[in-house]
Amino acid sequence: MTVSTAVWTYTAGQVPYAVTAYERATKGNVVYLRWRATTKKGRNWVHKSLKTALRDAAGRIDKAKERLVVEETNRQLARLLGELPKAEVATRLTLNDGWVRISDRKVGKYPTNTPHRREVERALRYTMAVWGADRPWDSIKKADLRSLWRRRIEELTGEGDRGLRGAEVTIARLLGVAGWLRDEELVPATACVPSRHWKRELADDWRTITESRGDYEPARPRHTLDEMQAILRVAPQVDPRFGLILALGAELRPGQVLRAMRSDLDLEKGTFTVRAKGRKRGVVEYLTKGQLAAVREAFTNGYLRLIAYSAGPAIDFPLFPATQLIGGRSGDPRAEMRHLSAKPVNRRTLQAWFKEAETLAKITHQPGRSTYGLRRAAVDAAKDLGISREGLKEHGGWTDSQMPDQVYADQESEKAREEARDVRAKIRGEE
Repeated sequence: MTVSTAVWTYTAGQVPYAVTAYERATKGNVVYLRWRATTKKGRNWVHKSLKTALRDAAGRIDKAKERLVVEETNRQLARLLGELPKAEVATRLTLNDGWVRISDRKVGKYPTNTPHRREVERALRYTMAVWGADRPWDSIKKADLRSLWRRRIEELTGEGDRGLRGAEVTIARLLGVAGWLRDEELVPATACVPSRHWKRELADDWRTITESRGDYEPARPRHTLDEMQAILRVAPQVDPRFGLILALGAELRPGQVLRAMRSDLDLEKGTFTVRAKGRKRGVVEYLTKGQLAAVREAFTNGYLRLIAYSAGPAIDFPLFPATQLIGGRSGDPRAEMRHLSAKPVNRRTLQAWFKEAETLAKITHQPGRSTYGLRRAAVDAAKDLGISREGLKEHGGWTDSQMPDQVYADQESEKAREEARDVRAKIRGEE
């Protein structure tokens, strides 16, 4: 999309098959569509009034009207492409075609409905709403990507969001699909290729659009150590599975912990193994006495006792099955044989349990904290206790200590500030 302070315009598609919406000053800034069509006299311009103006009395663009105009422009492009000979457009893979290919159950990259696939789909749905589902991948240039992320930043900040991360995710997921399509030789090697430093350019645009005085700093809210311990205490009251999830993995990545199986526990050695997945490193956790006690309670008197007895040592089963436990909250919750093949608890259920635990612990809920608020609190506490770099890696299952050092640890440590203040006073001779 091209926007000017003088005349608003938007173009869908690529020349020679492009449709442009523009304000017509001689018609009271009413928006018109313009495209080329083949007539008896050859290729000529066609103009169509949308009978609407975008600006209010103060000259500001009405975002709702703008979206309607963009949608109508994309519909006109779809009609235009639909009138072309099939052979002329068959080889040009569209945005919608790209989603169909990448989500195909037999050969696609995302054959199942995972959280990541849903995120990719949201990004593509947004892109198709802006550019049209029939926009060819090989028509997407660097300038188009730049225009898209600027639009996304403006929309998100207008809705009260900070804007940068949401825009970055939208572009990254779009580029991920484009990269896969290129690798599969479904689109040309030049289709939808960003500039080498697109993330830096996006961040620069974010600073300009938001008039920020500094670089973007992602919000990483955390619980205090007291809050973390309070949540651990009340977690079993919410659901016995939630209690064991936090007992085993409050300091670890929740997604990896949720997938744990019985075979990941070795009670003789006192270990819990978190399996690696993709770029996320696995870890073997040596269990504390409290963790071992929680596991043994779950197997002897708790919700896993029936399934553990029935399955025996030869049959593996999920530690945190998603389906309803028999007995429920009002009775004696237990997993049974039908839970042997159950999927693990999903992230939405985990978030709901976490909110309930915060309520029980009388902790005010803050968006963005949840289980990662505990993970960050655990890193802060470990660093305060003088944990080694190697120990910190094992503490949270990281490949190295850079991530917990730079991201999870509190960058504004009270102790560090106090130390800096006291040293500064000595340097100045104030004592």
